[in-house]
Amino acid sequence: MKKSVAVVILAISTLSIILVGLLFQKAEIYDPTVYVEEVVVTGVRVGDEPALKTYLNPTENIYYIENPELPGYQMPLTYVEGLQVEILYEVIPGNASTPTVSFYTSRDSKIATVNRNSGIVTFLDFGTETFTLIANDNSNASARIRIRAKFVG
Repeated sequence: MKKSVAVVILAISTLSIILVGLLFQKAEIYDPTVYVEEVVVTGVRVGDEPALKTYLNPTENIYYIENPELPGYQMPLTYVEGLQVEILYEVIPGNASTPTVSFYTSRDSKIATVNRNSGIVTFLDFGTETFTLIANDNSNASARIRIRAKFVG
């Protein structure tokens, strides 16, 4: 009888130690969220034309449409009434959980407006406007692009 009591006490003690260990072990939290580290403006598309490439001016930290004849220099678009362009972008890393951005410009701009979700810019007049792309995952990753629409008379 004494041996069976000792075995029961040993079994209960062992189970207690295991239970306490399981209850108080450091729980590892699995967070599959991959945040956007960088937003890159890859181009600007006018209508159905091929996308115009962009370049980053590192001094200003602003993207511009690249002039294919003068690399490193901004190419203005030709302003016509109702001119619409689409800002193209990619996020880094490519496997970000929320790989989308919102588009912004000055609310009181007389030059252009931008659709917050699609990145479609509508020019209201000729001139230069700056647009900001902000990642939608609260990572604070963003990029800016300055687009100039020039009146050709």
